[in-house]
Amino acid sequence: MYNSPNIQSYTKGKSLTFIGQGIDKTYWGIGATVPDPSKFGTEYNGDYSFDGAKTVTFKDMTLQSKAKIDYLGFIRIDDTIVEDCKINGKTFYWGYKTATFKNTTFDDTDTDYAIWTYSSPIMTFDGCTFHGAGKYINVYTDYSTGKENRTVNINNCTFITQKHNKSALNINDSNMGNYKYYVNFTGHNVTEGIQPHTLTCSPLFGFSNNKNNSGRLVVKMDGVPIWQDAKMVSHSIDTANDKYTDGYKDDAFDYTYGEWVKQEDGSFKRHVKRVCQIKAAPVKPTKDSKSQETPASKTPTTVNTMSKVTPNKVNAVKATTNDVDTSVQTNIGLSILGVFAGIAGILGYRKKNK
Repeated sequence: MYNSPNIQSYTKGKSLTFIGQGIDKTYWGIGATVPDPSKFGTEYNGDYSFDGAKTVTFKDMTLQSKAKIDYLGFIRIDDTIVEDCKINGKTFYWGYKTATFKNTTFDDTDTDYAIWTYSSPIMTFDGCTFHGAGKYINVYTDYSTGKENRTVNINNCTFITQKHNKSALNINDSNMGNYKYYVNFTGHNVTEGIQPHTLTCSPLFGFSNNKNNSGRLVVKMDGVPIWQDAKMVSHSIDTANDKYTDGYKDDAFDYTYGEWVKQEDGSFKRHVKRVCQIKAAPVKPTKDSKSQETPASKTPTTVNTMSKVTPNKVNAVKATTNDVDTSVQTNIGLSILGVFAGIAGILGYRKKNK
């Protein structure tokens, strides 16, 4: 259809559905069969078959793009829906209003991204699987820079690689002006072979460098905010289907305990530092982002633990917890751990840190 003359006169303003006979039987080539080198770096090797169409749906087929050619895809369709399909190669252009992918596998991307969120203000992935060499979804646009908020929805998706490179979503919000990206993770999203990102302490999203994390991003997990204003809301968050971060999920913390100090009311107080053990590939520092050179996932949590201790009644212990490091929240279990460590110290025993 790409080479069909005046095909747009039949498809403009219409909604169309194409149903194949299966991903191993029906193949759809996206754009020019042989891309024109003189048009590299532009949209002109893309597929104009449905230029001006309202909604175009593809089901039960393989959509074939080119792995190393930029700016391929379907040009100027309002909404695209891809369901029960396989997409080979890298694509940029899908629905110019919305793009939805259901139960679709993204494959054969060699060393590049499977897809950019380039032309779609709202892009949704539902039950999709990504196989790649370490790159998956590039959350970025210069097509509509600073014109509108943009949303990416990830529900029950799987990202698989044999070689770590980028996070499942590699995000660049540096050119969004007064607008933001909104990323929503829902359900059970799984990664295999992807390391947690240094700043986010999660394999699900991250940045190529500190400049790309400019504060124009809000990330939610099951509706709960986990990242905004260029930093994590908390290092330890429970959601309906998951936990944020991976350090919290795996209980991968080192604890350091200060000395107990007696207070005026007879209670004792000490500092407990909690440091995430997770180490990921380092983020490249920028001259204007020196404060971010220390990974957020390694920021210690300092806890003031107040304990009432009497010589004859060791059981008369009351503890309160005050998290004085706003970058990381502390759970109740940590305060209990600090209390019992204090009791053990008073009794002449020392509790071994994990």
